[in-house]
Amino acid sequence: ATTGFAFTLGPALVLLLIGCVNVSCMLMARGIERDAEFSVRRALGATRLHIVRQLFTENALLAAGGGAIGCGLAVAILRVVSSALAAEQPLLAERVAAGFDLLPLALVATMASCVLFGTLPAVRLSRRDIAAALNGVPATYRVHIAGYGARDLVVFFEMGSAVGLVIFAAMIFTLFGELRGATPLFPAEHVVSVDVRPADVRTVREQVLAVPGVTGVTIASVMPGGNIVRSRAAKIETDSGAAALVSRIPAEASLFDTLGVPVLRGRSFARTEVGAATGVVVLSESAARAIAPNGDALGMRVRISERTTATAIVIGVSRDVMNYGALSRAGLVPPEVYVPYVPPTAGDAVLLARVPGDPHVVIHAIASAAVVPSDVRRPQPRVASESLEFRDAGAGGVLMSMFEMFSLVALLLAASGVFGVISQSVAQRTREFGIRMALGAAPRRVFAMVLAREGKLIVAALATGAAITVGLTYSLFAELTPLSIVRPVMWFEVTALCGGLAAIAVFLATRRILRLAPIVALRRL
Repeated sequence: ATTGFAFTLGPALVLLLIGCVNVSCMLMARGIERDAEFSVRRALGATRLHIVRQLFTENALLAAGGGAIGCGLAVAILRVVSSALAAEQPLLAERVAAGFDLLPLALVATMASCVLFGTLPAVRLSRRDIAAALNGVPATYRVHIAGYGARDLVVFFEMGSAVGLVIFAAMIFTLFGELRGATPLFPAEHVVSVDVRPADVRTVREQVLAVPGVTGVTIASVMPGGNIVRSRAAKIETDSGAAALVSRIPAEASLFDTLGVPVLRGRSFARTEVGAATGVVVLSESAARAIAPNGDALGMRVRISERTTATAIVIGVSRDVMNYGALSRAGLVPPEVYVPYVPPTAGDAVLLARVPGDPHVVIHAIASAAVVPSDVRRPQPRVASESLEFRDAGAGGVLMSMFEMFSLVALLLAASGVFGVISQSVAQRTREFGIRMALGAAPRRVFAMVLAREGKLIVAALATGAAITVGLTYSLFAELTPLSIVRPVMWFEVTALCGGLAAIAVFLATRRILRLAPIVALRRL
């Protein structure tokens, strides 16, 4: 549950935090620019409370308007995503629609950020020298770490957060790219799957088996190879100490005949073993190779530690149902192990029907046969070859689009934040640059000095963001860590992309130094 929460809501919170930091920096910069205005008001008799009230009103209106626009966009996006998922993933579409409950959180964060940081400059006036402010003397800040001030730390945070989010999104893209290349190793074009409630299995089985053109029916907890998320992750161990992560799939004895997956060695379950929970297990080829050096696991005694540590005997080794390529070699997709099917007390089961002819001819008849009076849901049978395909129109495509949007917005927000903060820093150091040039420093040399200083900060932010992302990935998303083995160059590509965008922002923010005339800067003294 923690991993799922961090996987879905974590990127959104990071993006929200980057946006709030950007808003905070812009509002504080605007407040600093109005320093002289506030000082004049103080000199004319206005109290700090009056100025705080004015800023509070201004920023409350700004927050309300921006929050309303943002919530409107969020509602529209949620409706589009929910509609895109409704056809193929109705349950997921309902969960997406439930995301409206998070809108108050986003609105509160937006308003708090605007009001708090927009009003903060007024609080500074209690320690500000009014005469110095009226003479144009810039305020100084005491927060310094390794020679960098508070604004520099904002740049550090924004770039570090952005590179972390983009690296994580790139790992997700790599995962989905590999899933697109996955291919079934059985005649999936002649198998139809439909979700049923365990209590209705017997009734639906008889009705579907009576459909003309259906030659076999079986029951399993999930579609083998079709949903690695719903498959029960478990650890299989042998007496010799060999262990591997596997997907535990309870299934009936007829599963292999119905799917057309041959049992290469040994046998399938006997009918007396199905539902009796006897200690037998059938391994896929990949699972057998994972616990036995030569893949000959027949007769081995194993423990599948999901809910029990009871031992079971390997009675057969079947062919793999899917070829996941690099994902399987990296250990990202756990291989299947099959145990006798026991009807669960909750959740759904999957009925698999074998159709030697064109399954689309009988798919509507199967849908009608799967209807039971006690279940108000409309059955949605699918051809296995289509459900095992990774398509952009499904939930995976929507998730990819979401991460693409998050990454793009995070990069743009971070780049705009870097540009704004560095532009403000350059503007406040204009007199310093003018003095340097008046004393003989060339504009290009001053420009190179600023670029070198900000470049070190950007490099440190990129390295820190990448390192933190690696740590969080290994601790919270252990199942994604093999992706760094599949494409190790991905880390460098993403870091270079973020670094290049940050470099452009730094260059655009500091290029005004090249056009700076010393006499203009010295006039501000």
